[in-house]
Amino acid sequence: MGKDKASLLLENKTLIEWAISNLVDAEITNITISVRDQQQAEWVKHLFGNKMKTIVDSEECDGIWDVLKFALPKGGNVQILPVDSPWFDFNAIQLMVKKFKSNSTSIGIVPWSKNGPEPLLMQIDSTQFLNLISTMDAMPLRELVKGNRFQRIDSKVIEEKIGHANALRNLNYPEDLIFE
Repeated sequence: MGKDKASLLLENKTLIEWAISNLVDAEITNITISVRDQQQAEWVKHLFGNKMKTIVDSEECDGIWDVLKFALPKGGNVQILPVDSPWFDFNAIQLMVKKFKSNSTSIGIVPWSKNGPEPLLMQIDSTQFLNLISTMDAMPLRELVKGNRFQRIDSKVIEEKIGHANALRNLNYPEDLIFE
């Protein structure tokens, strides 16, 4: 997109504010934000005070794989939520919580769209997930979650819950911010 997605405005709120609001509305308050550098970490601190933790996704890291591997807290369920998915709201998150609780043997629950798994919207048991990836080389999360250790939830179920088809839509191009 060529711009810092976190700072893009959608209905007078930055995308980072949408993501945080959706998590807080779903009663998730222990939030860690992956940032690209210390400057962005300071910006997040300015927006939210000391309410949020940040982790810098350094160039030495293997992207989201290392962020998850080194920043996930152990001992709980964790909702992954990228900043560019503002429509994955508290209703979608609460639906995921309910579905995940009904199948506690899974490592996590992953939304599936017509394009396959959407692991950047998954909810995971952090201890089981960390045990799985701790000895593995980095790989695309889409490949990792295709196994039977992850429970699928169809995007249509999420879309019905939130009342529109944008649930799994993310913002990749400037025109994605235009709605009709």
